[in-house]
Amino acid sequence: MPRPPPDLPGSPTAESPVDRALALSLADEKDTGLRWAAAIVAADPAMASGLLLTGRLLADLGRLEGAREALEVCVARAIDVGQLPLAVAACSDLRTLGVDAGKNFDAIADAFAAGSPRLGEGGGQPPKLPAADEFHPLASVLTGPALLGKATEIVHSAKRKLEEDLDSRAEPPIIAPQPLFSSISRAGLRAMIEVFEVATVPQGTVVIEEGTGGAEAYIVARGELEVSRNVENADKLLLARLTGGALFGEMALLSRAPRAASVIACRPSILLVGRKDALDAVAEREPEVAVELATHCRRRMVQNLVRTSPILSAVQADERPALVERFETRVYEKGEKLISE
Repeated sequence: MPRPPPDLPGSPTAESPVDRALALSLADEKDTGLRWAAAIVAADPAMASGLLLTGRLLADLGRLEGAREALEVCVARAIDVGQLPLAVAACSDLRTLGVDAGKNFDAIADAFAAGSPRLGEGGGQPPKLPAADEFHPLASVLTGPALLGKATEIVHSAKRKLEEDLDSRAEPPIIAPQPLFSSISRAGLRAMIEVFEVATVPQGTVVIEEGTGGAEAYIVARGELEVSRNVENADKLLLARLTGGALFGEMALLSRAPRAASVIACRPSILLVGRKDALDAVAEREPEVAVELATHCRRRMVQNLVRTSPILSAVQADERPALVERFETRVYEKGEKLISE
């Protein structure tokens, strides 16, 4: 088993109802997955991940209008709790249905871009559901049209609840700024989020393998992954546990160097995938995107170095941020001379 560093958070949590619904969907058990996903929405109409899965499964089963409604409600609910990646994933799913998701991308950019009046110290999560073993999906007697009708009815109720909440509040809820994204202007953010693709992976998937090449960065929309590195004459070193909102693999956007660590899904996960060529095209049109990406990648690279280097990890934790800011990042091609005698 990989060994964790001292400051890594505790063990992964128990399987959730969303995990179960997503695993069933990936196993092509659409009816059973829909019973779980729709029950999640019935239990909490604001649960964005449940709305996303319900929308996906309704689309897979041919109920396109219900799917569109679920995904549009998902975008609004994900924004309200500060889950930018999940909102982007729902927009991407809308596009696969042939829906113009422009207004939904606009809403995300309006909420999360630099200078947005919604940004502050907020960003609470919706109430947690019981563990999967304690949660009850819709009755198994519901199949075919009856199941689709019940799931669509639940989605309608979720939309009505959203409309009631919108009518009753004086101001939209404050949300927490998102690392990287909330430092970009509205135009840059709007262009950036639209190029992300969505990948859904089962538990155990090796998303990134140490030592291989790559030209993609990833953001966790929903799920959990572990980052580990091979250590000579020892077990693998567990570097991090990634959950919703985490960005990883971003060094591939700056360098052609092999991947420095492996990333494996430890529960079913939904990821946003940003390909280098697509992001480069955005950066060419919106230069600030290139600046913010480079700054973010540099900071993350130095933070990882400070935490994993035996020498730099000796620095006091409260002194590390100042140390990180003193480093400069330079990229060298193979064979290029770093130091001359």
